[in-house]
Amino acid sequence: MSDQCDIACHRLSFSEEEMSEYEQLRESIFKHLIKIDEQADGYSFIFPNAEGQLLQYLGKWIPFELKCCPFLKIAIAVNHDDNVRLELSGPMGIKDFLLHELQLHQNNF
Repeated sequence: MSDQCDIACHRLSFSEEEMSEYEQLRESIFKHLIKIDEQADGYSFIFPNAEGQLLQYLGKWIPFELKCCPFLKIAIAVNHDDNVRLELSGPMGIKDFLLHELQLHQNNF
C-alpha cells in the first residue's frame, strides 16, 4: 500500500465553455472571502451572504469542482450571523493544494 495520494486537478475534463463558467463562478465566489479558518483536514472559507447570490454561485460551482477534483469533501453552513462557511477538505496534502489552486494566501486573512 502506498502513502502517496492522488491529489490532482482534472481540468482537462472541462469543455472550453465549462472552464470559462467555472473560472467566472470561482472569481465571483472568492472575491468576497473575508476569512480562512484552518481545519485538521482542510479549510473553512467564510463569506458574507449580504447579496444572497453566494449560495446560487456555490450551487453552480460545486458540481464543477467535484468534476475536476473528485477527492474533495465539500460542506456549506449558513450561520445565524448570515455568514456562509464553505468547508473544503480531503486527503493529506489538501491544504497546500487548496491554497495554490484557489490562488489564496492564508496570511492575507
